[in-house]
Amino acid sequence: MLAMIGVVTVGLKYGVVITLKQQEDYNHFADGKRISQIPNFWNVLSNIIFICGGIYQCITQDSIFGMLCVSVGLGSSYYHFNPTIKTLLWDRLPMALSFTYLIALKLQLNAVASLLFMAYGAWTVIYWSKTMDLSYYLALQLAPIIFFMLYSEYNMKIACILYIAAKICEDYDHELYYLTHRSFSGHELKHYLAGVALFFI
Repeated sequence: MLAMIGVVTVGLKYGVVITLKQQEDYNHFADGKRISQIPNFWNVLSNIIFICGGIYQCITQDSIFGMLCVSVGLGSSYYHFNPTIKTLLWDRLPMALSFTYLIALKLQLNAVASLLFMAYGAWTVIYWSKTMDLSYYLALQLAPIIFFMLYSEYNMKIACILYIAAKICEDYDHELYYLTHRSFSGHELKHYLAGVALFFI
């Protein structure tokens, strides 16, 4: 797994690095409705699925992973309330820590190795925030998905498929918003799909 992350990182960094720069319009979401004085209301509210998934993980699986998932929901809500590059850091940092902790858990790494790997996850976000280069951060997501799709149990494969679908929805935020007659934006659907994935891990 760790070797795969390295290979994918190199491939992303030197193969298609031009496409991995942070898009300047990323913070401009299709559905920006303000309801009850909350901007981007549905993008904020839809993060409740991560909190529910985190609580579920705390009760049924691993409490640390569960708390990290709850922090994903809180960090993402904070970001979507005021979407800027600076607040995006607090959206991505909990996700990177959740990814690395889950990988460490699945690989049964010891405590020291797990902490070091989580520190690497945090570094990928900090590196992105300083350079706008998403290569390391995306590799941290892509490599585990490839690994889990090939070598994990059925439920984990379902979780990966849901996460892939979530990323596709994110890329088609505006298109899905107009396709659904402004009922659901792609970014909102991303939250729902990624959040449901937590119930399969």
